[in-house]
This record gives sequence, C-alpha cells and structure tokens, in this order.
Amino acid sequence: MAVTSEQTLTSEQRTTFWALADVLIPAMEEMPAASEAGSAEKWLDRALAARRDLVAPLAAALDEAAGRDPEAEARRLHTEDPEGFSALAQIASGGYYMAMGADTILADD
Repeated sequence: MAVTSEQTLTSEQRTTFWALADVLIPAMEEMPAASEAGSAEKWLDRALAARRDLVAPLAAALDEAAGRDPEAEARRLHTEDPEGFSALAQIASGGYYMAMGADTILADD
C-alpha cells in the first residue's frame, strides 16, 4: 500500500508543513513556491514514502510549529531542532524537485 500524507501527517500538520516549506522555498521570478508546485500533495506523499525515516521527526517539528509564525518557526527549528529542520528541508526540497522536475529547475535559460 502506498504511503500518503493523510496516513502519515494530519491535516493540521500538512497545513503547517506547506507554510514552513514556502518559507524555505518561496516563489521567485518564474518559479512557484513549494505549495504552488504542480500536484504538490502528490509529491509530498512520494517524498514521505521515500523517506519514512523522516516522518516522525517531521511530524514532531510540525506539531511544535503549528499556529506560529512560519518565518520565525523556520528560524527556531534551524537553531533549536536540527533534526526537525533537516526533515522539513529534505521533504520540502525533495518533493519540490520531483514536482518541478530537476531538469526544469536546473536548466540554463
């Protein structure tokens, strides 16, 4: 059975995840923010399935960050919870690169 974000992250955790992911990967020029990348939930599911070892530290970090200012929480996680920040950064960037296609992101204009 495929792992989905609904099985591993609650709705509140996913909302917090996208707020924090957009801090780490904001929209710039022609590139969308993390939450705006094509089929973002699908790629979140795939990133979580590929890195099941990151689900627990990510969920814990998201629970702690819920309802707080995303920019301040991203900084706090980086400083106070390196394991949670690493899980967030790896899942956010992994899902984003899969959604956008690495060739699109890395292509020369």
